Amino acid sequence: MATSYKDLNPKAAIVAAGTLVAKPGKANELAQWFANLKARADSDIEPGTLRYHIVRNGDLFAVWEEYANAEALELHVEQNELFKEFIALELFELTKSAFYSGNSLPVPTKSF
Repeated sequence: MATSYKDLNPKAAIVAAGTLVAKPGKANELAQWFANLKARADSDIEPGTLRYHIVRNGDLFAVWEEYANAEALELHVEQNELFKEFIALELFELTKSAFYSGNSLPVPTKSF
């Protein structure tokens, strides 16, 4: 685990996880922005974005993002005008974040 993805192996898969709290009166607007960011992340514009999940509970949002490598994460953050506009709006307070790297679990050996 690291506090910055730059501290991890740049060629390995990277997971970014965090929790955010919407500023007062901004939860619905934040939810709409997340819906738009998720649509972009799930599109062909970001082929290195493997998973992008957001869960909402009132004003609290949990985010789980998985990227093929550091280059894919940088594409999502640094070359994404929608993301830059979202950050500039200051709709939330980041309460916790962490970055992880490594490989996925092996293929299951049991069928259900």
